[in-house]
Amino acid sequence: MSASKGPAIYQPVVMLKDWMITIDPTSRVDAFTKIEGGEGVTIGRFVHIASFSHLNIGGGRLIIGDYCTVSSGGRLISGSNTKDGISCSASAPKSMQVVIKKTTEMKPFSCVFAGGTVLPGVTLGEGAILGAMSLATHDIPPWEVWAGVPARCVWRRSRDKFQEVFDAIQEDHQGQGQGEIPDTVWAYLHQETGCGVLRDERVQAQGAQKALEAEVDAYVKGVRSA
Repeated sequence: MSASKGPAIYQPVVMLKDWMITIDPTSRVDAFTKIEGGEGVTIGRFVHIASFSHLNIGGGRLIIGDYCTVSSGGRLISGSNTKDGISCSASAPKSMQVVIKKTTEMKPFSCVFAGGTVLPGVTLGEGAILGAMSLATHDIPPWEVWAGVPARCVWRRSRDKFQEVFDAIQEDHQGQGQGEIPDTVWAYLHQETGCGVLRDERVQAQGAQKALEAEVDAYVKGVRSA
């Protein structure tokens, strides 16, 4: 597994072909999670993988963008045996299996709630949500909420209120690079996230501002790369 200082990983976590797994140091993987390296797994910044999740089932490729969530029991599938093989057992001789492998992806800010399953090759768009115990058989467009088996659109989230924050942060960082995050942005983030930490409190401690700027940079890059 590749990570600079290492993400927060709460054992036991099972990793197959761990040299094919890259997890950003800011992310967290809870106990009793299984990750299959397959053809490659990339987990971005500030991602939370909750207990009993199973990632990259089938050994294809999995990409999880920044600020994503996979709740307890979430299953992200990137490959599978098919009906064209005489056996669907991974333990059977290769000659008896017909396996497909694809790329499954979660764009930044997307979420799979508890027990949700994403099939091979499906992409969750930016800010998309798959409801609990739901099955995603097709791509989920950005900022839509899908639920059911198979999942269908049940709600559309408003990206506009988040866009105000994205624009304010980007505008601030296009200046001299020495300014502080606007009070209006802090007020919004405090309200939306419930973090309980206000701007004035954050800047009191020595070095806190630099850490904050790095966090905001990551936030902005996650949006731009969507």
